[in-house]
Amino acid sequence: MGDLNWFEYTVLHSDKQNRVMIHMDKKDYIFMLTVQKFIYKNQDRYLAILTDISELVNLQKKFEYILERNKFAEEGANIGLWDWDLTCDKVYYSPIWKSILGYNKDEISEDLKEWHQRIHPDDIDDVIQNLDKHFTRDINYFKSEHRLQHKNGLYIHTQFRGKAIFKDSIPIRMVGIYTDITNEHKAFELIQEQERIMIAQSRQAAMGEMVSMIAHQWRQPIASIAMGINNIQVDIELGSVDIENLKIECKEIIEQTKYLSNTIDDFRDFFKEDKERVLVDIKSVVDESINLMNKLLEYNDIYLEKEYFHTSKIKTLPREIFQVLLNLIKNAKEALIERKIEKKQIKIYTTEDDKYVYIDIKDNGGGIKKDIIYKIFQPYFTTKEEYNGTGLAIL
Repeated sequence: MGDLNWFEYTVLHSDKQNRVMIHMDKKDYIFMLTVQKFIYKNQDRYLAILTDISELVNLQKKFEYILERNKFAEEGANIGLWDWDLTCDKVYYSPIWKSILGYNKDEISEDLKEWHQRIHPDDIDDVIQNLDKHFTRDINYFKSEHRLQHKNGLYIHTQFRGKAIFKDSIPIRMVGIYTDITNEHKAFELIQEQERIMIAQSRQAAMGEMVSMIAHQWRQPIASIAMGINNIQVDIELGSVDIENLKIECKEIIEQTKYLSNTIDDFRDFFKEDKERVLVDIKSVVDESINLMNKLLEYNDIYLEKEYFHTSKIKTLPREIFQVLLNLIKNAKEALIERKIEKKQIKIYTTEDDKYVYIDIKDNGGGIKKDIIYKIFQPYFTTKEEYNGTGLAIL
């Protein structure tokens, strides 16, 4: 700009804030005029300082235009607007912003504390962290879901969005919107609670099936144990006890009791909830589910074939996969019996590609009916009667 020569430039405007507009080279510049008093040789002296604030004023005009333009959208969508001047921590809270919290437009000042002091103590750290990330430009937008205290003392769930304006990498202003998402949050919590109830019901319904499976698995080893003990007792009564045969009988009884014990462990583990993902070979999970169902399948003359074409391990929740496999095998078993298939077969095989390991389960029961196939992935859908099935929730 060069030296400022007051004879060459004309003051076009001045206001109560000591701002002056000067026309120069066919452009308008806005300066802040600051007068400082000092004493020189026992006399009062005054120093006038001009600071170019043209860019800041233009930004202010732009935001005022944006706020005015969005006023009707705010009223129609019940969205609160906020405009934060970071240079002085003053915030414009729109009337709807205040009304969402139950206040009239004259009951909340422009102080930043009006927002800050109402944030739930458990949410404040996340809010500050998200602000810091935006101010350091780690994220392009400020976005936060947190609770704010209503005038009635209760907390409502809110969502804030905003974007800062920077000058020389320093945030100077931030404008955003704010919405009340309490109803959406309650609906989400209700859905989660319903899912927890349905999963619990699904596990309870599976308990009866598990008891049935255990009964089938125990029947053979219990019979073997009883037969072994009976043979030993006969040998004792006849006085023909052979030590080697006795050792063999005792070893078989021990093996059968181990099997019974393992079955109890399987039953107990079925109702455990996975706490964290673990690295497993999916083959072991498939084998475990097959072993648990094997006696029940044999009892119903169902042949199960398995083939494994994968080598990779995966990090997952094995008990959740275990439950899904049990349900699929059980459903296949029921379909084969219901449709009176002569040679009942189930096949399980695994494959993999660069990203995933796949588990395929097939049976020769005729497949899923066309009129319901589009419903099978809906939460809790079941083709069974009300008390015989609950369906699975897709989480």
